[in-house]
Amino acid sequence: MAGTLGLVVRTNGDLRIVETFGRAEFFRYVDDVDLTLFGNTIHADDVAIVEADEEWLTLSLRVFKGLITQINFPGKELCLFPRAAIDLQEAKNIIFDSDPQYGSPMLKLKLNDEIDAWLALSPTYSGGIIVDPYLASQLNLHSQLDAVESQSENTLRTSIDQLQIGPYTLGNITAEFPKPGVRDNLTTQGRVPTGTNIREGRGFRGRVGIDVLKHFVLTMDLERQQLHIYAPN
Repeated sequence: MAGTLGLVVRTNGDLRIVETFGRAEFFRYVDDVDLTLFGNTIHADDVAIVEADEEWLTLSLRVFKGLITQINFPGKELCLFPRAAIDLQEAKNIIFDSDPQYGSPMLKLKLNDEIDAWLALSPTYSGGIIVDPYLASQLNLHSQLDAVESQSENTLRTSIDQLQIGPYTLGNITAEFPKPGVRDNLTTQGRVPTGTNIREGRGFRGRVGIDVLKHFVLTMDLERQQLHIYAPN
């Protein structure tokens, strides 16, 4: 898309981006990009460039800072509300936070009715959940005889019996985890250096993807860590 728009792609040699399974690439970006969204123009700099077969643009949820964002996954709809439109503090029904290192939104889920885990909210991940080796070990995924190689050559795929997300419980959820010895980037520590101090927070241990989220309508305020989840069907 950058080429189609005639944008000048630059490379930052001091900054590398680590992909999900450890490969580090120089950060490539474009500046001076104007986006028209819902009738409003947003000016963006340092827009990351990735190689892809199709033309697409990924927007961070933080583009909608100061608003309540509602994503209707079954209906494929996105709505924005002013905070005055809904008392989300009263309506929230799931534990929700953001990773202090990257600002990624994340959910506290219960897996197999026994393990509480923070997973990043990742609509671009097509599977159910993908977890780091430590959480995979806790869930005994390595010992499951039905684990098979996934579409990615770096992971194995199996399933977990149960996933609780807010007030809802889903069964037979696809679960991926890295093959032994594969370096991954599925974990954050929740610690960020701020000058001479370390700011403590929560980190995540994997991602929850569209195969779970497709059932729900999410209404969220990222800045205030408030989220209501609803299953319309």
